[in-house]
Amino acid sequence: MKKLTVPPLLADPAKRKLILPGLLLLGVILLLLFVKGGSVANDSGGVPSAAKAEQALEQRIRTLLNGVDGVKDARVLVTVDRFEALQAENADPLLGGFPSFSSDRTVYVPVIRGVGVTCKGGDSPVVRQRIVSLLSACLGIGENRISVAPG
Repeated sequence: MKKLTVPPLLADPAKRKLILPGLLLLGVILLLLFVKGGSVANDSGGVPSAAKAEQALEQRIRTLLNGVDGVKDARVLVTVDRFEALQAENADPLLGGFPSFSSDRTVYVPVIRGVGVTCKGGDSPVVRQRIVSLLSACLGIGENRISVAPG
């Protein structure tokens, strides 16, 4: 049977103490390089990121739904099809308009493709209808674009 040997780098206790802080520092540097800030608009000030807009909408909808009678532990998935550019005075803030960083006062409003909801209480037809009606009215989308399932 072959005997396992410790690599020379790990054999020295002084070097072992430097490895963990070095790996942590490398991890922090990689995170800083690849993770951008929490802004919805992209860095160039143009159209926002669909993923960030979806996350923001999902959080707002989740909070809204957890306040509905009969709904517990709501989980939400929103898919954004594209963004429409509107002048700031025409944008509806309830639809999640995200300002651009340009001087023309353009607001980008997500066009929502669909919303999926799972929650405890989602098996009740009454709760389902409450959720569908609420989301349809708040988001300005047809009821056929909203699906509710028991969770």
